[in-house]
Amino acid sequence: MLQFDRGVASWAGIRIAIIAAFILPVIDWLSGVGWTDVRLALLAPGATAGFTLGILIMSKGPIPIQLVALPVIWTFIAGVHAWMLDIPHDYLLPVIGIIGLAACLKSRNRIAT
Repeated sequence: MLQFDRGVASWAGIRIAIIAAFILPVIDWLSGVGWTDVRLALLAPGATAGFTLGILIMSKGPIPIQLVALPVIWTFIAGVHAWMLDIPHDYLLPVIGIIGLAACLKSRNRIAT
C-alpha cells in the first residue's frame, strides 16, 4: 500500500518516481533521441528500476531488503552500461540508486531483513 507520510523517505520516493517516469524520457528526447526510441518507465530497464525504487520507498510498512536491492543493483548496472557505451544522459541512474538506498537506510524501520 502506498502512503505519503511527508517524511524524508516519502519525499525521496516521490522525487525518484517522478524523475524516472518523466524527467529521464525528456532528457532522452532533448539529447537527440527520437520519440520512438525514448526509454520510458515500465518499458526500459533503467527507468523501470528507478520508478520501482521510488514506489518501494513510498510503500507503507517494512520493505524486504531483496526488493530494495534489485532496483538499486540495476541502476548501478545501467550506470556501468552508460559509462561503457558513453551515454552521458544515463549517468543519473546510479545517482537515483544511491539516493534511494540512502532514503531507505535513513528510515531504518522501513527495511525488513
